[in-house]
Parts: sequence; C-alpha cells; structure tokens
Amino acid sequence: MKPVTRGILYMIAASALISANDAAIKVLITQGFHSLEVVFFRNFFGVLAFLPFYWRLGMASLRTERFGFHLFKNLLQTTSIVAYFWALGLISLADAAALGFMQPIFSSAGAILFMGERSRLIRWVCIATGMGGMVILLSPGLSGTLNMGTLLVIGATIVGACVRLMTKNLIRTDSASTIVIYLSVTVTVLTFIPSLFVWVWPNFWQWVLFIAIGASGSACHWLMTEALKHGDVTAIEPMNYTRLVWAAFFGMLIFGNVPGLATWVGGAIIITGAILLLRVETRERQRIS
Repeated sequence: MKPVTRGILYMIAASALISANDAAIKVLITQGFHSLEVVFFRNFFGVLAFLPFYWRLGMASLRTERFGFHLFKNLLQTTSIVAYFWALGLISLADAAALGFMQPIFSSAGAILFMGERSRLIRWVCIATGMGGMVILLSPGLSGTLNMGTLLVIGATIVGACVRLMTKNLIRTDSASTIVIYLSVTVTVLTFIPSLFVWVWPNFWQWVLFIAIGASGSACHWLMTEALKHGDVTAIEPMNYTRLVWAAFFGMLIFGNVPGLATWVGGAIIITGAILLLRVETRERQRIS
C-alpha cells in the first residue's frame, strides 16, 4: 500500500471516530448530562489515557515562559468545547459537523485582519465561498435551521478559530507536546468545579461512554498525526471532511435525523471553500520556505 493511501485511510478512520465520539456525546447530553460535566469527564479520561505519554516526556515538557498565554488560550478553548457539546444536544450531528468546518475559514480571515498575513484575492474568494455555504445551511427559506444550537456552534467555531491563531503563535516558542499537556490538564481543572453544580452520577453504560469518549480523543490524535506523516497535507487533510458523511450516518442510525438539502449543499460549499483555502495557504507556505 502506498504511503499516501495509508495516510488517507488513517484520516478517514480519524474522521469516523470523531463523528462516533460526537454521537456518544450527544447521547449523554440528551440523557440529562450538562456539557460542563461531559467536557470534564472527556478530558479527565483523556488525561488518564495520555499519562504514559506524559511520563515519557518528563517534567521538561512543562517548561514554558508563556504560562499566562497558555492559560488564556485554554480558557477560550474550554468555552468553545463546552458550547459545541451543548449544541450537540440541540441540533443534528451533520449540521454541527458542517458548521464546524467553518473554523479554517474564520481562522484565515482573522489571520489577514489581525495578524497581518498576506491578503490576496484568492484567499478572500475562498473565505466568501465558505461564508456563502454557511448562509445556505442556515437559511430557513432553504429548509436550513437558525436556532440556539446553530448559533452555539458558530460561536464555538469563531472562538476555536481564535484559539487556532493563538496556537499558531504559541508553536513558535513551545513544543506541540507542551501545548497538548497544558490544554488537557487546564480544561479538566477549569470544568471540574463548575460541573459539581450540575453533577449527575452516571450509570454503568454511561460510565462506559465517558471512558470511551476520553480514550477515543487520544486515538483520534494519534490517527491524525500518523495520517499527516504519510503524505502531503493537501492530499490527506481533505479526507477530514468525510466527517459530514459519517456524522449523517451516525445521526440517522442513532437519532433518526435525516439531513436536509440545505445541510448537504451548504456543507459541500463550505468544504469546497475550506479545501481551496488549504491549497492556497499550502502553496504560499511552500513559496516562502
């Protein structure tokens, strides 16, 4: 099997696992668990799954001169994750996945407007394409849905785009492992105390789901890392957008949610804008290097 084919398969598997993870989270939310508690348990069990990795890295991985920056970034990311999980209980998995694909679109616009990155017409065309897809997905006249859930996803995606830009800045001085460790620990700590005010004790099968979503987060990270090792990012990364298909599959299988035409058309246009943007930004990085 060619390396690029292996990378594509890894990314498709990661996308399927992310969608299954979202489905499990939606089950827990609809069963009465607050998104704060779900985020806490997901990260708590994720930290446990990562302990061998942390142990191997040692204390050196915690060294940083930008602890305050880490803390602020992770506070924003915690807010984004809690909002997204909350939204999963209100809208279909397919709509949540499609709107989540707007994150690179928002990130690119933010990089141009606030970080002084090069502003080229083609980048704005890609951004406008993604925005157009979002309008179609949300338009009530096209059987789209604009409600509390979709607004939460959009808010979570905008905040997530800000976090992405902050991570891009942070990676210049700190290692990826340092960023991951501070993120997982900080999110767990930040959500623990608030979750006590809305705490519900899980039953046996709910414990199984919590452990599964925590462990699968580690598995997704590994699969995506392995995927990008086996081929060019422009060949591998677009496979992440199969999440829309997986989300539609799990949504229909578990919740009986059949995506409407607005979801497919709007999602397809958002994905088109995001993939074009990926190719444009990759070429620009290659030209600079």
